Amino acid sequence: MGHYIKLFALVSFCCLTVTPNFSAQEVESVRFGEVSITQSTALRSKPGTPGQVVLAQVPAGARLRWVEGVSKNGFFRVMTPRGMQGWIPVGAAHIERQAPVLLGAAPPCAQTLTACPERGCSQGGSKHALFNQTKRRPPFGTTPVALTFADFLSIQEQANELVDQGLDLSATDRAKLTNLHVSHGAVREGSLVKLIGFIAQGLDPHANRGESVNCRRTEQASNDFHISLVERVSQDEFEGIVVEMIPQERPAKWTLARLRSLKQQGRLVMIAGAIFYDNAHVVNADRENPLQGQPRRFSLWEVHPITQFFFCVKASNNCNPNNASDWKALEAP
Repeated sequence: MGHYIKLFALVSFCCLTVTPNFSAQEVESVRFGEVSITQSTALRSKPGTPGQVVLAQVPAGARLRWVEGVSKNGFFRVMTPRGMQGWIPVGAAHIERQAPVLLGAAPPCAQTLTACPERGCSQGGSKHALFNQTKRRPPFGTTPVALTFADFLSIQEQANELVDQGLDLSATDRAKLTNLHVSHGAVREGSLVKLIGFIAQGLDPHANRGESVNCRRTEQASNDFHISLVERVSQDEFEGIVVEMIPQERPAKWTLARLRSLKQQGRLVMIAGAIFYDNAHVVNADRENPLQGQPRRFSLWEVHPITQFFFCVKASNNCNPNNASDWKALEAP
């Protein structure tokens, strides 16, 4: 099963019930505990019999990350080193470590957004500094690669073979995110891409709050705008991906009010920007068992930062992506 994080025993599984307590606000990391497998068992898709599918067999002695300390119906929610999530019976595992306590927000580390360095609040040269810098990096290239939602699923599967989820990545790790095969060629992290879709049902476009990349500033104008994009107008966040507008040089008319209006109208949109792998989180696509604090989506790949945002001018949404007259820029009068 590969290597697992070495952690320390705190409590026995026999008498534990875990109920994570998160606000609706997205958190910037994943809280992992660890369990050791005491007898060979199956990794299952659901914490119960209905709809359960066996994903893999886990041998005795293996150690698995315990995602957010979640248990349900006599199962632990766990993750393998390459991002496969599933459920194992509590009777086949021993808790080696509880998930860390969710700490309160730290204060801002810069007095203004303008004073915030590209590394944000992270220590220079650290893996998280690289993560923050990548979030703000302009895309490579001048002609965007057209991606589909199926492409986002495909490149998530490709990334699972190359890097991990929920953990910081080194420059060497990030360099593996290249030559990813998509419908129209190949992309790497940072490639200029474009995508057509709808703003998802469910959570409205909103400003993140207090992220390290923006020096933990809390005002709306200093934070990324989080938007969930889906292929069909009726779909919710679990069936979509995340795209984000960063606050640095964001056009004045790129407002949450305008984005929410496009959602209410069911208007087709087209975006372009840099493709980014959000390794700080884990995939959260199980509608029946959502992870609190983790963005709801089927892929960790984002368009982040968005550099162009258009909406279809036709009420029918019958707009040709190659016909400029069918589209209007969000910042246009």
